[in-house]
Amino acid sequence: MSSLTTALSRGRVEFLLRSAWPTLVNEVDGWLRSAPEGRPTDPPADSQITPVTVNIHEGQVSGFSWFASYSDPARLVEAHDELGELITTLLGVPGVQERERDHSSYWVTPKFAVETYAHEISQREDAPALEPTLQVNVADSTLAASKEAVARGSA
Repeated sequence: MSSLTTALSRGRVEFLLRSAWPTLVNEVDGWLRSAPEGRPTDPPADSQITPVTVNIHEGQVSGFSWFASYSDPARLVEAHDELGELITTLLGVPGVQERERDHSSYWVTPKFAVETYAHEISQREDAPALEPTLQVNVADSTLAASKEAVARGSA
């Protein structure tokens, strides 16, 4: 399966894991616009994928994230699995799942911390309908650990 939405996520992951990231926030927009694949800043309207969000920690670019919607849970799970295979190949380490059958995975290397979540349709009767959505976060592993430590310290 290779929908436009999945292809854009794949292109973004490849670009982020193979590129040297800018450190300063004011350099990010131009750098993202130079991405050869994944259309991080201006995805096609029919792609059902959000522009990339830049994550900042202590004034430095710490990572990038986005959401992608799918027409049904089966396509979402398939896209999540396909993206996971790509990330495993690029990072050279297997993804870890917290719970069996949980469609979320994470990878940690000395350079990167990558998280993916497949938010399926599971709703309460009184809640509005939810779309199956893929969430992706690609972060600098050192800054991600520091950000997590700060968050845990303030909780």
